[in-house]
Amino acid sequence: MVRPHSSRGTLHWLAGPLLAGAVTAQIPGPVDADEFEHRRASHWAWQPLRNDAPPAAGHPVDAFVDRRLAAAGLRRSPPAEPHVQLRRLWFDLLGLPPPPEAVRRFAADPSDAAWAREVDALLASPHHGERQARHWLDLVRYAETLGHEFDYELPNAWRYRDYVVRAFDADVPFDQFVLEHIAGDLLPVPRRDANGGNESVQGTAHFWFVEQTHAPIDAARAEADRLDNQVDVLGKAVLGLTVACARCHDHKFDAIRATDYYALAAFVRSSRYVQAPIAPIDFADASYRAVLDLQRQLPVAWAHAATGPGWETLRKVPPEQWLGDGAAAARAGDIVLAHADGPRTAWFRTNDGFGAEPWRGPFCP
Repeated sequence: MVRPHSSRGTLHWLAGPLLAGAVTAQIPGPVDADEFEHRRASHWAWQPLRNDAPPAAGHPVDAFVDRRLAAAGLRRSPPAEPHVQLRRLWFDLLGLPPPPEAVRRFAADPSDAAWAREVDALLASPHHGERQARHWLDLVRYAETLGHEFDYELPNAWRYRDYVVRAFDADVPFDQFVLEHIAGDLLPVPRRDANGGNESVQGTAHFWFVEQTHAPIDAARAEADRLDNQVDVLGKAVLGLTVACARCHDHKFDAIRATDYYALAAFVRSSRYVQAPIAPIDFADASYRAVLDLQRQLPVAWAHAATGPGWETLRKVPPEQWLGDGAAAARAGDIVLAHADGPRTAWFRTNDGFGAEPWRGPFCP
């Protein structure tokens, strides 16, 4: 190994190859059509579903496992002792060891019928939903805070946690479960609980368990990173695919194009965060209309409290011009330096949170 004679020489010695590599590095280009189709045709995950007959008699799962074991020159382990078998069952379905009385009961009668009774009892337990929900909550990175800076709480995050537990306990079909996660707020006939509460809309909360800053320096990048995380979680949890790897270019290994990524990102971006009602609401009910009317009076009351005597002057100016060029100041001595609607601003607006008028959509308590 040759040692350079000076620190400056060391820098040139180390940086030379690195800079040369940086100059020649290039962003991968689009995957050509032939390579893309080869990926789709060669991997099992992209093949159409088909029904394969079991290769032997007996339980179909055992038959397929035995065939693969035989191909590898292996064979199954001998049956486990009754107490070991029951312990595995309890840990698998409840995440807890069996109590001594359960072990004694099954050890005294380790028949197939007794085994079926044990399985049915654990599947019927509410703790089964809690155990299985933990796996799904890990997939969707469940959290009850934003996880950054001041770590603000996510309102009502616990409702999603309980929704997942109830879904497992109620044996909700997986396709229904996924549909509620993707568009539970748009279902024409949502799934409801015994009290009429909307279960389906709660599934959409998974999109918002994402790390978010309180005041990002680069708002556009923060939004892009949030969308990337939402697409990444959706792809991994539902498809088992790293769709987010196609954010900057076509996927290097899978049959996923960058256009696929941005199609999903556009779908996610079309949604907005809102605290949706769970209990049924009659929008024609007099009490609802009265609450809505009070809600719309609040901005006026807040403005009056903030402006004091200047309110009489401000009320003569249309609200959209309160911060416009040449508009009356809210209070004596106030000077407007910049605002989002100014003709010379470089700011931008997106979503209804920055709309030109108050939100007048469905009531959200």
